[in-house]
Amino acid sequence: MNWLFLIQREGGKIWQPIQTSTLEVNESRYRVIGQTNVTNLCVEVRVNVQPLNRLASLECHQTHFRRTNSQGLIVILPFTYFDAGLWEFSCCCDVMSELLGETWRVSQKVVSLPKASYLSLPDSCSIETESSLPLAEVSPTLLMSSQKILPPKLNPPSAKPTRKSPQLPHFPK
Repeated sequence: MNWLFLIQREGGKIWQPIQTSTLEVNESRYRVIGQTNVTNLCVEVRVNVQPLNRLASLECHQTHFRRTNSQGLIVILPFTYFDAGLWEFSCCCDVMSELLGETWRVSQKVVSLPKASYLSLPDSCSIETESSLPLAEVSPTLLMSSQKILPPKLNPPSAKPTRKSPQLPHFPK
């Protein structure tokens, strides 16, 4: 059974196939789907979230039961804000399939990087690359591609600021 996970950033029109075991994205709203070569398949979908700041929020675990459509597509997660942390998605067979000996499991990790208030990335930096395809053109046999998003260069300080000594009052001798 072949599986492919695809991710889309809110406002984007392109679905990006996830071609690595762990994908890094910037903190934002995304949705995730899975595609398989099996149609009308009952799937147990699990979503586990481990936030970066464990003090501010708790871990989240969700389990859903869904069925692939006539194109083998299944919704893993609708548009959701990816807080900074580790997001893990896994799909596995339902209990009945497991009892019949037809066990399988696929998983995907997405690391959501926190926003840095002092260093904002330009809007052009997104996960959409030249290898991104519209959903209609996606096939499970996609070629691997490399993607690198480099941080913007910081401008060096123009000159050292000069400090003036405070003017002390003149005292008579």
